[in-house]
Amino acid sequence: MPKVAAESARPHPATGSGEVPTIPDGEAGSDGPEVVMNDGTAAVVRDETGTRVVSASKLDTESSTQTRTRNVEQTTKEPETNPDYYYGVLGVGGLWTLVLFGLTTGFHILPTAVTGLLLLISPVAFPFLIYRDTEHVAANSEWSPHIAWTIGSVFWFINTFVFFAYVLKRRQVMRGE
Repeated sequence: MPKVAAESARPHPATGSGEVPTIPDGEAGSDGPEVVMNDGTAAVVRDETGTRVVSASKLDTESSTQTRTRNVEQTTKEPETNPDYYYGVLGVGGLWTLVLFGLTTGFHILPTAVTGLLLLISPVAFPFLIYRDTEHVAANSEWSPHIAWTIGSVFWFINTFVFFAYVLKRRQVMRGE
């Protein structure tokens, strides 16, 4: 059995001696701190970290702090999805299609500076936007897009086909077709 150190050397009211009552390991509550004994000046508290003696005045503060911490942890575990990433996919994918059209035909639609910027940014921005949009689609539909959509969007000549296929598939799924 673990020993719990008392905050003071005075006799403990529950035992009548300087020894603090202990609780066996594995019996700690998971719903937050459980007050096993409270005599008004000191309390024996059991939670997921173990059993300990705390000042009764600290009891309310400690329990509310742990509750707030647990609530923050629960809210941050949910994935953040945003439907606006789809507009980024459409924008970058559409501009990239124009760049590839200009590079393959020699008929440049976009200025050279925009083409150069897209050549640098697309291999990072396009996969990022597709990945974030697949998280939104998976959270809001029955389709869970495979990571292959993101990987395919990295490669310059393949990503145009990935773009059109992804947009069409996403449209069908999100409309429920």
